[in-house]
Amino acid sequence: MKKLNPSESASILEPSAGDGALVRALVRAGIDEFNVTMIELDLARSRTLTSTFHQANYALGDFLALKPGDLGSGLFNAITGNPPFLGGQDVK
Repeated sequence: MKKLNPSESASILEPSAGDGALVRALVRAGIDEFNVTMIELDLARSRTLTSTFHQANYALGDFLALKPGDLGSGLFNAITGNPPFLGGQDVK
């Protein structure tokens, strides 16, 4: 993350937040969690994220099913992600 040299005010989208590992790395690199929008499909993981990152923005659901406008302006400085590749989900 440090090589990306993100500005503190950069708006970041994390479309498959999982357990929040990438968001933790963003915060350690100086991104304010208020500027991070996380999307997570799994309800239990989403609850963990909301209890860990109190200032971030959240959406529960499938990133691929979102429509324009579901995430406000939909404009982000960067998108980060490490989507799951279990059970052939990446080739459906």
